[in-house]
Amino acid sequence: MKNPFSRAIRQRGGFPVLPGAFPLFGHLPMAYRGLPEAMTRWPEVGKIFWIHAGFGMWGLVCRGPEALEVLRSKACTSTHLQEISPAVAGESLLSQDGAEHGHMRAAMNRPFQPSGLSAGAFGKMSAELLCELAGRWARQGRAKVLPDVQSTALEIIFRMLGVTVSDIEPWRRRYRDLLLANLNIRLRFPGSPAVRADKAREWIDAQLLEIVTAARRSKDTQSLVGALAHEEDDAGEPLTTRELIDNLRLLILGGHETISSTMAWMVLRLAHHPALWDSLVEEAKKGERVPETLDEARSFPFAEALFRETVRMHPAFGTMTRKVTGPLELHGRTLPVGALALVDLWGISHDESLFPEPMEFQPGRWLGRKVPPSAAEISQFGAGPHFCLGYHLAWLEGVQLAVALARTIGGKGLRPILREASDMEPIYVPTEHPSPGVTVDLR
Repeated sequence: MKNPFSRAIRQRGGFPVLPGAFPLFGHLPMAYRGLPEAMTRWPEVGKIFWIHAGFGMWGLVCRGPEALEVLRSKACTSTHLQEISPAVAGESLLSQDGAEHGHMRAAMNRPFQPSGLSAGAFGKMSAELLCELAGRWARQGRAKVLPDVQSTALEIIFRMLGVTVSDIEPWRRRYRDLLLANLNIRLRFPGSPAVRADKAREWIDAQLLEIVTAARRSKDTQSLVGALAHEEDDAGEPLTTRELIDNLRLLILGGHETISSTMAWMVLRLAHHPALWDSLVEEAKKGERVPETLDEARSFPFAEALFRETVRMHPAFGTMTRKVTGPLELHGRTLPVGALALVDLWGISHDESLFPEPMEFQPGRWLGRKVPPSAAEISQFGAGPHFCLGYHLAWLEGVQLAVALARTIGGKGLRPILREASDMEPIYVPTEHPSPGVTVDLR
């Protein structure tokens, strides 16, 4: 049957344009209703098509596992993020390529590797804080899932940095405002998203400058901020103060905003699927404690599968962007130089060739495997030289939370119960997370 909207599909530079754009705001309003769904509504646009990102900005959406080549290719750059999202990316490794990116990555890589995480006391500390969260929920008999997880995740990253923060809430509030920069609403007036994002960055950077200055003066190399302040790249060059601040701002963002989205969804999935909760509780009984290292986390395969399936079903970011700077062929077409390419991570995570019955939440698809996940299967963390620095960190925290919930809440004979099925509906902006108001009962 012919799609009634097919006549509305127009072309731009030889590629189709996704229908449904609004004047001035383009497809931006769709983000509030679920852009991933809009991308699948018009199959006629194919695997490469334009969307209007608002205020005259266009993005070329690239779909399918093959689109990961955009993230790997030297014909694409990340430096455009310094222009379109300076409040978030700044001059961090997220917005650098080539030698500059290599310099930062080499100076930051060691503490985030499995050996670095195991060598420090991070795993023990994060396990304790996540057990405290589970215990608090059990005593209260309910959980305000997203805000509670965000606060705990933020405390974890600060403890990991070696920074004492007496009040987490101002940081959480500033980071929420910082993420408004991703809306790409460039109009500037008092209280506008752009102004709020800039003010949030100014506040965050001022706090981080004090932290970095203190770390430079000290001889501490055990905490993360101490290690990064004294670490050097392969040529013996340390990070500059500006590089440290921009990367710490990004690490704190990734260390609580993205992982808390995943952990919150995991709690809701357990509340939505009683059989999964029962399987998790049964597995947790066999372990001696909440895992503190990645090796220990591997002894909880169901908890790991639960984490991986949650990340797949609810990727923290629906797309990743690169700017095309040279010849790059994809799906038999040459991408136009200068285009802003948007790799559809949500689509890859729900691709039937990778994940049969992709709309079904099935942790079992990750169990009994003899090979590690492929690059496409963990594309939610990126690909190529910009693959997420905190991948192992997120993996460990996700397994720790699952086991902590099962041992603490399940150990008291309680289970999470979702009040409303509609609470499973995601909010896609600024990252894909459940509604902050969703409450889970424990009884």
